[in-house]
Amino acid sequence: MRIALLLLLLTASAAAAAPTAPSGGVQEPATSPTATARAAARIPRSVWGVGADDLQINPQSGLQCPARLGAYRRDRVYAYDGAGLDVDCNYVAQGRRITLYLTRLDGADLGRIYDNAKTSLVKVGAELHPQLLAEGPRQDEGFSWRMALYGEDGGLHSSLWVGELDGWLVQYRATYPGDDDASIQADLSVFSHQIRASAGAHLDLCARSEAKPGVGKRIDTKDAATDAAMSGILMASAALAAEDGKAKPAAATTWCFAKAIAVGQHGFIAWRAVDGAGADGNAVRITPLTLDDPPALDIALDPAGAQIDSELGRPPRWTASWRRGPKTWVFAFYDGRPDLDDAARLTDDILAGKAHALSSYDSASHAVTISTPSK
Repeated sequence: MRIALLLLLLTASAAAAAPTAPSGGVQEPATSPTATARAAARIPRSVWGVGADDLQINPQSGLQCPARLGAYRRDRVYAYDGAGLDVDCNYVAQGRRITLYLTRLDGADLGRIYDNAKTSLVKVGAELHPQLLAEGPRQDEGFSWRMALYGEDGGLHSSLWVGELDGWLVQYRATYPGDDDASIQADLSVFSHQIRASAGAHLDLCARSEAKPGVGKRIDTKDAATDAAMSGILMASAALAAEDGKAKPAAATTWCFAKAIAVGQHGFIAWRAVDGAGADGNAVRITPLTLDDPPALDIALDPAGAQIDSELGRPPRWTASWRRGPKTWVFAFYDGRPDLDDAARLTDDILAGKAHALSSYDSASHAVTISTPSK
C-alpha cells in the first residue's frame, strides 16, 4: 500500500510519494471519481476531510463547511498552507459570494491583520475603484467583529469582517449587490452560527486542558520483548471481550492539534487526545499530511498495561500502535508520554518500511503474532 505524503513547508499542492506502509495484506482502496477530482485539485484529506453529504471538515480547527449553508452553495474549499492551519470555504448564491477564512493566529496582531486585509481588498479590486463607505465594530453570534464596507463600480458592495475565535482568526469577505446590506448581515449570522457550532465547540473543548510536555523515550527493542508479547495478548483479550459484549464502551475522544512536524521532506501533524469534558486523554497521535485519508500512529497509556507496570514497580509505559483494516501492529513502547518529534520519526520509519513491528493482532482471524527482536 502506498500513501502520498505532502511536504510540510510547501503549499497544499505539493506532494511526494511515500514508501510502503506495514505489511499485512491491506489493499489500497479503488480510486473513486470524488477521490480523483480531489487529487486533481490537490486538496489533501489531512487538511479537508470528507463527511456525510459531502461535508468538508478541517480537523485542525474542527471547522465544518456543509455543501449548502442557508441559501448558499459551497463551490470550493482551499488550504493556503500544507498543515491545515490556514483554510477557507467559498460560498455563492445569486449575485452573492461569501468567503470564510480561518487561520491559526499564533500570536499575530488582529489589528494589523485587519489593516492589511483592507489594504489588500483595495489593491486587488483596484479596477472596481473601491471606496470606504462605513467602518466600525459589530457584535454577532458572540463574535466581536471589525467591519469595513466598500462601494464598488456597478453598484456592488464588498464587506470585510475580522474576528477571533480561541486563538484563530475568523474572516469574511462578502461581495454582493449594494441594496443587499441588511440581508447579507443576516446571512453572515448563519455562517457565524455554523463556525461557533463546529470550530467553536472543538476549540473550546481543546482549550479546557493544556498540552503536557512529552519527554518519554523509546524503550530499547531488546528490552521490549516481554511487553510485545503482553501487548498482543491484551489486544486479543480486549477484542474478544468487545465481541462478547463484556467490554466497557470506549470513551469519546477528540483529537486536538498539537504541532506540525517536518521529518526530512515529509510533513506530519501531532495531536493530543481529550475526553468529553476536555480533560487529558492520555494519548497522542501522529498523522502524515496525505492526499487520501491519513493513517495514524496512536501512542497511548493503556490502563491494563499500566496496572501490570505498577505490579512490576516501573513507570507506566505508553504503547505505539498502528491500525489498518482489521490488523493492529505494535511498533514501540515509551517510558512516558512520548516526545512528539521522536513519534513523528517513528511514523516516518513505519511508512518507509524501516520500522520493525514487535507484535500484531488480526481481529478478523484472532491471530496474535509476536516478533523476535533482532540481536
